[in-house]
Amino acid sequence: MSKYIFKKAIENMELKNINFFGPISFNKYISENNLANVRTAQNISIDSYEKLQDDLKTRNIMVLRLGRSEDNSGTKFILVKVKNIKDYFIFDEEIFDKKGITYLPTRSIRELFAYQVFGFLSESSYVNLSVASGLMSRALNLDEYNVPLTPCSGKSTFSFEFYPHSQYKNNILYHDNGQVEIDGVLVAERNGKTTVFILEAKSDKSHKSLAKHKLVYSVLSIAPNIPKDMEIVPVYIKVFKEVDGIHYHIVECELPDPRQTTIAIDELKVKKYSHLVLPNLILFNKKSDEV
Repeated sequence: MSKYIFKKAIENMELKNINFFGPISFNKYISENNLANVRTAQNISIDSYEKLQDDLKTRNIMVLRLGRSEDNSGTKFILVKVKNIKDYFIFDEEIFDKKGITYLPTRSIRELFAYQVFGFLSESSYVNLSVASGLMSRALNLDEYNVPLTPCSGKSTFSFEFYPHSQYKNNILYHDNGQVEIDGVLVAERNGKTTVFILEAKSDKSHKSLAKHKLVYSVLSIAPNIPKDMEIVPVYIKVFKEVDGIHYHIVECELPDPRQTTIAIDELKVKKYSHLVLPNLILFNKKSDEV
């Protein structure tokens, strides 16, 4: 990531005493400011507090991707100054417990055997394992009889609108045909009601937070295709492989229904937290390295 790449943008905001810079094409911005060898994704695709540049953090400024620019010159972005930059993130240390509860799978060894074949599992495989084993059902209090074996995942381009922050409800932002990757969509019964769970999974110990827009963008991308009688529930999943097993930190969130009203990113709130451990003896006959 290029250090101080947003220096000119910040100077512009401070000189004019404004709370926004952009939207503007990232390629246009680096060209106008003679910045070379700068990668778009590293600088404007911020998925954790740790990845946000220090000069933005100290000024309570967030950077958001807004899809394709009007002149098709690349991805556009906006800088937003708020009262507290932490409104844009979920912080693990504020939620996670160190000690989890052991969970014994409801599925047979035959059904879970495929997960034993690989010495390393991807984030999507960890999510699939949590669903296949019944662990996800336990964490989300699903009706056991109607839980699919695997969630759906994918990425595509989507357009939607939202407020950058609840303090700016007069400023609608438009995400235009930008790529959004959705780690998982799980449709299951809870309390007899069909519910759509939208999943965002991480297994990186170096980052101890999640940018809320990662979940919000996923929700906004597919919400128009979900029947209004189905509840939408965003879920943040953090997975660690430890000596005693696979630790699942599952954070159920809540968000105003985007099919009913325009929402702000910071309106995503933590509702419920579970820490369940799938013991090594269930799947593995030898110690594996940490994720």
